[in-house]
Amino acid sequence: IALATYAELAALADASAQIATLPELCTACEEQRIGMYLTFHDQRAIAPALACLRNEDKLSVSLLAAARLDWLTEIKALDAAATTVLQCESYRLDLIMAAQVCSADYVHLCFTAYDQSASLRPTRAWLDQAHAAGLGVIGWYSEDPGLELLPGLDGICTPAAMAPPTPAERSAHSILAV
Repeated sequence: IALATYAELAALADASAQIATLPELCTACEEQRIGMYLTFHDQRAIAPALACLRNEDKLSVSLLAAARLDWLTEIKALDAAATTVLQCESYRLDLIMAAQVCSADYVHLCFTAYDQSASLRPTRAWLDQAHAAGLGVIGWYSEDPGLELLPGLDGICTPAAMAPPTPAERSAHSILAV
């Protein structure tokens, strides 16, 4: 799939499916009045995506995410105004230092999606350290009603559809990534 062209991918889709292009996604997001959270899994997509977001005037409302520090560094080198997100699945990594190395604006705590044990949840003290370092923090929302969101997170992410945020949730989080 990584080497396929848009036309080749479109040919694979059944007749009822439509593969949206990035400009089409930009338009759809604008119509819904939401920003974009783009995760890169191929470095070759970075420069064309940045060019498209600039052309569509959507760079300022987009979060560009990757798990690779070198790719995030490349994004910032190509456009310092890009808002980047370091995705991490290991709680053993010093996320604050890693984010600073690649000039990320946010860290996304993806590891909490896989292991909901209390020892892996970020603490308020860690969150305060991240904020003091100038980083936003996006957490993983669990559908487990026994788990509460850490107050002070800048955003949440979930794999499932969520009810619209309450006014209190809106004031507590500046980003809702789904």
